[in-house]
Amino acid sequence: MDGGDRTGGSSDEGETSTTQKVVMAVSILFTLSLVAYGAAQMAATPSGVAPSATVVGTDTMPNDEVAVSVRLRNPGDVGLVSVTVEADCARPPPSVQLTYVPASTRRQATLVCPAGTTDPNVSVANWVMA
Repeated sequence: MDGGDRTGGSSDEGETSTTQKVVMAVSILFTLSLVAYGAAQMAATPSGVAPSATVVGTDTMPNDEVAVSVRLRNPGDVGLVSVTVEADCARPPPSVQLTYVPASTRRQATLVCPAGTTDPNVSVANWVMA
């Protein structure tokens, strides 16, 4: 038997191909981008946008009091446990409390103002974030 040379085989055991290097680089970049995205999400704080209230309509009731329809808007990305809306039509101001207002939503409520009220203004008196 011949103890000579072997031919026809490839012995690239210690070498990595260009394709393998590209795949490794892409996987490392992908992993690092996932870690960076996770860190950015953990560091991000919720937006502190305040809720707002507007008058959407008024109706005179049979006893001449005025029902004021109010729309509350929560533009923030955090829900609200409770929100108090007040009208400036009387002292003390009539108010309504809304509970659980999800993020980026609107709610409607009704306040009652004294007879003769015209063009009442409403505002958010206070709110508690979830």
